[in-house]
Amino acid sequence: MPEVTDLELCQRCNLRPITNERPGTSDRLCGDCLAELESEMNALFRVGGALMQGFLSVFGAMPKGVSGELILRTMVANAMSGSEHPEAKALVARMRAASDELERELPGGRDNPGFASQLEERWRRLPLSGVSPPGGSA
Repeated sequence: MPEVTDLELCQRCNLRPITNERPGTSDRLCGDCLAELESEMNALFRVGGALMQGFLSVFGAMPKGVSGELILRTMVANAMSGSEHPEAKALVARMRAASDELERELPGGRDNPGFASQLEERWRRLPLSGVSPPGGSA
């Protein structure tokens, strides 16, 4: 991938210089666009998760103690787990690491009644890309 220069503009907004280069991708974004993309994806998980929860509840298939958002995030992680794309692999690895860490921390691990809600909160805080959003950490 070519080096980022001061003259290159973000491929999303075409207004601001590139400040983030995402390894393994052709995405070359400014910090503002990366933050917007992260925000849009998290909104998709919230709204889509609510729809998923409503749909499953209508049919009596909504698991107790789990949110639709967590189900949707898990479905996306499962879909991405077979990908060879470096960013997909990295996100799935971050999600697994957060899950494994929480399992070790909580008494009873995954059987702890608070596991699902705490996992959902940790997954919400994970950056979706390998590049930290402004004020975040990868």
